[in-house]
Amino acid sequence: MIRRIIKRDGNKSAFTLNGQQASQQKVKKLAESFAIQVDNLCQFLPQDKVAEFAALTPVELLHSTQRAAAGPQMIEWHDDLKRLRAEQKKLEIDNRADQDVLKNLENRQENQRADVERMRQRAEVKRKLELLQSYRPFVEYKDHVKTFSALRAKKDQLEEEQRQLKADLEPAMESLTAKQSYCDRVKEVRDHRKRQVEELHNTALARGNKIDALQAEIKDLQGQIEAEKKTSAKHRSEGTAARQTINRLQRQQEEEAVEFDPEFYNEQLVSQRESIYCP
Repeated sequence: MIRRIIKRDGNKSAFTLNGQQASQQKVKKLAESFAIQVDNLCQFLPQDKVAEFAALTPVELLHSTQRAAAGPQMIEWHDDLKRLRAEQKKLEIDNRADQDVLKNLENRQENQRADVERMRQRAEVKRKLELLQSYRPFVEYKDHVKTFSALRAKKDQLEEEQRQLKADLEPAMESLTAKQSYCDRVKEVRDHRKRQVEELHNTALARGNKIDALQAEIKDLQGQIEAEKKTSAKHRSEGTAARQTINRLQRQQEEEAVEFDPEFYNEQLVSQRESIYCP
């Protein structure tokens, strides 16, 4: 026996199974084992659920009816049917989209048929042009062969004319060769003499520079000699003045006896010597 106690305070419920405390899931599982769907409004419809049952949509009503009248396998089949229908709708939508794309591509292909034909014609013309371009070197080769033959004939003719001119101008060429040889020898002698003149000119310049340096050195030595002469004349005049002083002092010494001051005379002699030997 299943019993449910509903408490108003807190809207709580308690289930008992054969007088023992049990959970709601255990009670629900026991009811499903007897094909009793507790939450199915078609199977158990209290008075306060009539309005809710009447508000069901056809799909919801069908779902509730299946739960009440059929087993779980019927519900699974119905779910599979709905899934397959959804996939079918998706495939139909994809098919219509593919058909639209295909139709669009066919229209584009039809519109581009003329362009394709023009491209094919252009490719054919291009292929023919390439063939003509590949044949062009043969035509040019034939033209070059004709030109080469004409140039060879002209070359032979010019060589023959050159040999004839050499034979006709050989005496004049011998005279010209002799004159050219003479001119070469004259040029060689001229260049040799020119080199000799340049060497003599360089030698003269070097010797002139050396003479200028020697003259400058002689002038410097002459200046030194003049300075020595001037210094000697000064020393002679100072020596004469010193001898005159000595003679004067000797005369004074002979004339009268003076008191001899050796320090004074030593200083006088030292100063006279310094004036004589120092320029």
